[in-house]
Amino acid sequence: VSQTEEDEALLQSLNTQSSVDKVQWHEGTNTTVSCITHTSDVQMWHLDDSSPFNTFSRIDIASTLQMKNEDLEDSSYVADVHSTSELDKLFVLAGSNLGKGRCLRSAIVSSGKLSPLSYFDGNKQIVRCSWFDPQAELLVTGGEAGILSLWKCGKEDTLANPSQLKATSKLKEKPHKTKVKPY
Repeated sequence: VSQTEEDEALLQSLNTQSSVDKVQWHEGTNTTVSCITHTSDVQMWHLDDSSPFNTFSRIDIASTLQMKNEDLEDSSYVADVHSTSELDKLFVLAGSNLGKGRCLRSAIVSSGKLSPLSYFDGNKQIVRCSWFDPQAELLVTGGEAGILSLWKCGKEDTLANPSQLKATSKLKEKPHKTKVKPY
C-alpha cells in the first residue's frame, strides 16, 4: 500500500452480507472477484459493481452437482473457485462431508448458470484447498486426510454426458508412517 491514509488506499468495498471464508481474483475481460462465504455460498463480483453479478447458494450448487439427498445438501461444501483456460469462464469445486468426503465434483459457470463439469472419482478426503493450472488442465487438491491429489481435467469432460463426467487422479498414494515427536 503506497498511500499514507487508509481512506486514500481503499479503492472498493463490497458487502457480502456474510462472513467470508475465501476470496479469489480472476483476470478476464472484466476482472472478477469470487467469494465463498462461511455458509458455502458463492458470490461473483465485477470490481465496478456494487452488488454480485452471480450468487449461488449451497443448495443451488448441491442440486447442480446432483447431490439430491437432503443430508447431502446439508453436508455439501465449496472448496474453491478457479478460472478456466477460456476467457471469463470459472468453475466451482465442491464436495460433501458424507462418506469420508469421497464426493468431489465441479461445475462450470456460464451465462449466470451452473452446469456439471467433472466428477472426481477416487477422491478420498474432504478437500480444503486446491490449485488449478488452466493451460495444462491440472488440478491439485489437498484436504483433511493429508493427501495431495493431482487431477488431469480435459475439455472432453465438458462435452460428455453428465453420468460419464470424470477426472482422473495421476498421483499414486504411498503409505507413510508418522512419527510422533515430542516438543
